[in-house]
Amino acid sequence: MYAVESLGSGQLVGHVIFHPWHGVSTWEVGWILRKDSWGRGLASELSLALFDHGFGRLGVDRIVAEADPSNTASIRVMERVGMVRAPELDRDLPVWQIERRS
Repeated sequence: MYAVESLGSGQLVGHVIFHPWHGVSTWEVGWILRKDSWGRGLASELSLALFDHGFGRLGVDRIVAEADPSNTASIRVMERVGMVRAPELDRDLPVWQIERRS
């Protein structure tokens, strides 16, 4: 889990998780941001940076994210950063994924 702070003010605006998800070659990304930080591209920026880190330095094959169907803001972020629905991975919540490109 990583703290997320605003570059301008240094204020804590949320946190992001990035950890193994039901296997070594699949990791999960997730974020929780203060409402006053929504709509500024932070979740997208965090996700893309963690994709680079996961696929590059860590060598993972797939990164997933889970979201309640009513959480349309997070679903839009996942789609914006290139994740696609992966119903075959669903457990308690719907799952989106992105795989490493060769």
